[in-house]
Amino acid sequence: MKKTITKLSFVSAALLLTTSLMAVENPLLKGMVASNQVGQESSIEAKIGNLGIIKTAGLKVLQVDNISGLYSVKVKTEKGGATNIYVTTDLKLLIHSGQAIDTVTGMPYKAPMDMTSFKGKENISYGVGPKEIYVFTDPECPYCKQFEDKWDEAFFKKYTVKVFLFPLAMHKDAEAMSFWVMGAKTEKEKIERLKATKYSKEYKSYMETMNVPEYKKAEKKLKEIKDLSTAAGITGTPTVVDSTGKSLLWTTL
Repeated sequence: MKKTITKLSFVSAALLLTTSLMAVENPLLKGMVASNQVGQESSIEAKIGNLGIIKTAGLKVLQVDNISGLYSVKVKTEKGGATNIYVTTDLKLLIHSGQAIDTVTGMPYKAPMDMTSFKGKENISYGVGPKEIYVFTDPECPYCKQFEDKWDEAFFKKYTVKVFLFPLAMHKDAEAMSFWVMGAKTEKEKIERLKATKYSKEYKSYMETMNVPEYKKAEKKLKEIKDLSTAAGITGTPTVVDSTGKSLLWTTL
């Protein structure tokens, strides 16, 4: 499943790139003057041509020019059209039509989030690992459940996980499940309940026993996290970032 999901997202990005490149060439890209032509450097052409996203999109590299720290790459599509794309000199990002794409994962690039406002606001903090990750999760999200299935003893020795419950409007029971998770006495029990929302219905009876002050407190906490997450540009789950706010692909963790 891990490999399938990663491959699907990668191929999806490549297909979007291919479709975009088959359109009429952007006139703004024409006439671009290179400050340092490296078209003859076959090693650079080969490296760019061998990038997974280039190969998956069926593109052929025709010429590479270095324009002040960015490669301007003239490519030929499978249908014979030619246009320009841009690749960073570290070969980590491909840029086309204003969109930056990670050349390894095939995922759109996102600028690092400012994690300052999230410090100490997590619903759960669990694990003893040296690498700290922030996970925004919906208890009813099926992809979140797939990610949580990876959370074993070894995982928590590698990572310290800061969990932020982010119930999505499309999941009618996600908020109630979140209340149940938050109501656990220990961090370990919270993790167990979060993973158990995949099959347990205990959250239903828990909601019936909640008094008004408990409900209001939990509701306020969820709203605080939702407001912070929305302001940071988080729209879906699972969203995972490291301590510096850099986006991580959950299927590779």
